[in-house]
Amino acid sequence: MNDKKFEKTVITYKDQLYNYLFWMTGNRTEAEDVLQETFLRYYKYGDPVENPKAWLFKVARNVYLKRQRKRSREVSLELVEANPVLPGMQVALEREELIRKVREGLRRLKDHHREVIILRYMEGLSYEEMAAVLGENVGTIKSRLNRAKEKLREKLILYMGVEK
Repeated sequence: MNDKKFEKTVITYKDQLYNYLFWMTGNRTEAEDVLQETFLRYYKYGDPVENPKAWLFKVARNVYLKRQRKRSREVSLELVEANPVLPGMQVALEREELIRKVREGLRRLKDHHREVIILRYMEGLSYEEMAAVLGENVGTIKSRLNRAKEKLREKLILYMGVEK
């Protein structure tokens, strides 16, 4: 693969991959490390497939999972702290609190549920792309996404103290 094509691929997908990895890891440094390793593998492998987006997400996922297996089951996730808010900015404060609660709800999901929500709603992958990334068929992805949404809803209800 030539350097121009590699550079174009990095520019095209780095932000999406970073966001996915940050949501998965909850840690900026770890997300950057996995992102770097993913692009290094892409560069070494050459021009791997017709759909580099799905290939990159799959490699990023595999790198992340490999790192997870190497450490203990309990991963400490850092939550992004809200920036100080000026007096009178109640709406911004409430939005930050809601984001924090959603992140906490996502953090409490099992990896396979958290992952499908992130891929679909935060990274905008199609069901077909998700199936390629996760190595599953589209029907399985749709089913898993429905279960994941229900689990997240349950976690948020518990976490936010709201009754059904």
